[in-house]
Amino acid sequence: MELRALAEQVLFEADVSAKLHTPEALTDERPGTPIDTPRWPARTAGLRLDDPRPAARFPRVAELDHPDARARVLHSFANHELLAMELMALVLLRFPSAPRPFRLGLAGVLADEQEHLRLYLGRLRSLGSGLGEHRVSPFFWSCLAHCTDPMSFVVGMSLGFEQANLDHSLFWLDAHRTVGDHDTAAVLQQVYDDEVRHVRHGLHWFRRWRGPEEDDWDGFVARTAGPISPARARGPTYSVAAREACGLEPRFIRELAVWSNSRGRPPVLHTYNPGCEEEVAGRRLSGPVQDLRSDLAILPFVLAGADDVVLVPERPSAEHLASLQRAGFQLPEFATTPPADRPAAAHQPFGQAPGLPGWSEHAATWYRRSTGLAHFQERWTALDPDLVGPVDWLGEVVRSMDDVEHLLRTHGRVVAKAELSSSGRGLRWLAGVGPADRRWLEARLSDDGALVVQPWLERVCELSATFRADRPGRLARSVVDARGRYRGSVVGWALQGLPGEVHRLLHGGRAALAAFEALRAELPFHGLDGLVHRRGGRLWLHPGLELNPRMTMGHYTHALAARVKRGTPARLEIVTGVRDLAAHAEAIRSRCPLELERSQLVGGALILNDPVTARRFLGVLRVGRAVEDLLPSAHEAC
Repeated sequence: MELRALAEQVLFEADVSAKLHTPEALTDERPGTPIDTPRWPARTAGLRLDDPRPAARFPRVAELDHPDARARVLHSFANHELLAMELMALVLLRFPSAPRPFRLGLAGVLADEQEHLRLYLGRLRSLGSGLGEHRVSPFFWSCLAHCTDPMSFVVGMSLGFEQANLDHSLFWLDAHRTVGDHDTAAVLQQVYDDEVRHVRHGLHWFRRWRGPEEDDWDGFVARTAGPISPARARGPTYSVAAREACGLEPRFIRELAVWSNSRGRPPVLHTYNPGCEEEVAGRRLSGPVQDLRSDLAILPFVLAGADDVVLVPERPSAEHLASLQRAGFQLPEFATTPPADRPAAAHQPFGQAPGLPGWSEHAATWYRRSTGLAHFQERWTALDPDLVGPVDWLGEVVRSMDDVEHLLRTHGRVVAKAELSSSGRGLRWLAGVGPADRRWLEARLSDDGALVVQPWLERVCELSATFRADRPGRLARSVVDARGRYRGSVVGWALQGLPGEVHRLLHGGRAALAAFEALRAELPFHGLDGLVHRRGGRLWLHPGLELNPRMTMGHYTHALAARVKRGTPARLEIVTGVRDLAAHAEAIRSRCPLELERSQLVGGALILNDPVTARRFLGVLRVGRAVEDLLPSAHEAC
C-alpha cells in the first residue's frame, strides 16, 4: 500500500474502523503534491472535533475505583491516540518532499498509535463503554494542524506531547495498578514502551534539522511558542529515567524539570526593584542597591502564579530551581525580557517607578515621607492614645537647619529621614549636629526641599503591617541592625517569641492590627512600618513610623509562611558581608538540610536566590530552630 493512500484513509475516512486499517507493507514511491490543511479530520458524529456538547470532567485519581471514572480516563486517552494518527497522516500529506526515512519512520509510529487505539477501545468495551460517549477535545489538532514544516511537528508532537506521555502513562499505570485494574495497567505499559521509541524517532530528526550551534535544549526552547511551551512536555510526575532511555541530553532533562511557562493565561509580570524611591528621586542607584536588585531578583517567585513571569537579569540555574521545587514551590517562568508571544495581564513590580506601566505623578507623591507623615497626622486622632501616645511622636516636616536644631533641643535625640529613601537608607541619627551631619542635612534639604525629623524611640521590636487592596492587613515583624537597616523577617505569626508584656500591650496582636488598619492608605500594595518602644517606664505602639507605597519584604514573608508548617518558627534572613556566597550557601545546606512533613517545611534552611551568581546578598529561609536562635539579640532588643 502506498504511504499516501494510508494517510488519506486515516485523515479522510470518518469511520474509526477504516482509520485502524494497517497494511502489511508500505511503499513511498508516489508521495504526491502537498494538500491544504482541512478544518477538521473526518469523523463520525459522536467524535467530531466541533462537537457542541459540554466537556466531561476528567476524573481524579481517587475516583478510579469506579469503572465509569476509568472509562472516562480511557476515553480521553483513546481520543489522544486518534488525534495523533490523524496529525501524522496530515504531516505525510502536507510535506511529501520530507526525507523518505522520516516519512517511513513516521508511518511506523502511526501504526503503533493505531494499536494503542485498538487496545484502549478493547478496555472501554470491557468496562461497558465506547468511544464517542463523551465530547472529545480538539486541543492537539488546534496546536499542530498548521505546523509550518516537519521540524515544527517533531518539536510539538515527539518532543512535546509524546514526551509528556512518558510521564502520563507511568502515572496512570501506577494509579490503575493501585485500584487493581491490571489489564489497563498492561495497556499503559505498552504505550509507555512504544512512546520511548517515538520520542527517540523525533529526537533523531530534530538533531538532524536543528542548527549545529545549538544543543537540544536551546533548540527546543527556541522552537516552542504559544500553547506548545516546554511545560507541555511534562506530565503529572517527572520521569528522569524515561528521558534518559529516550537519549535526551542531561542538560535538557535538568532544564525541563524546572521549566515554568504560561499554558495560555496572560501572565502577570513580576519585578523586584528595591531602590524605587531613588528612581523616583532621579538618583542613580548605589552599588549595594544595584546588587540587591540583581541578587534577589528571583524573590517574586513566592508571590507569582505558575502562569506568571518573573523578570530577572539572568535566569537561575536548573540546579537552583530544582532545589526550590524540592521544597514544594510551584515555580513561575523566569525570563530576562517580557515574553513577546503573550501580552501581559498586568505588571507587578516591588514598587512603582518612572518608566513602568501604571506610573503617575500621583504615585510619586506617596513616595515622599512628608506625604506619609501628613496622612498619619490626619488619622492619628482615631487611635487609642493609651496605646500609641501623642501625635507629636510622629515627628515633623522641616525645611531648614533652624527647624532641625529646634527639634533636637526639644527631644534631645532625633532621627532625620530623607524625603526619598527606604529600607534603612537615607537616615541620620542625631544627638547633635557635627560637621558631617550638617553636610548631610544641608545636602538633603537642598536636593529634596524638606526632611522628616522624628524623636528617637527606644526600640523594643519592629512591627509593621502589609496591605493589599483585595484583602485585610496582616502583621509582619522585621529584624534590623543597629542602624535600622533591614536584615530579615519573622516568618509566620509576627508576635512569636516576644515577651508577655508586648502580648498584653497588643492584646495578642489584635490592637496592633486595628491601629495599622486605621492608618492604611488607598494604595494597591503598601506597608506601614512601626515599632513597639519603651518610654516613661512603659511600652507603646508606634504604628506610623513610615508609609511604604509599594510592596515590603513582609509581603514576601507572608507568602513564604504558606510553605512552613503552622506553628513552626522560621525566619527570612538576608545575608551580606560574606566573601564567598556560594561556599557559604553550601555550608548552610550541609549543616541545615531541609526537612519536609506532608509537603510543608519543618526544619533546615532553604537558599532562595542562586548563590552561584549572587555578588553581595543571599536570601535564606531558616526553619524549625528555637525562636531565640532565629532572632539574634544583636538585631532585636527583645
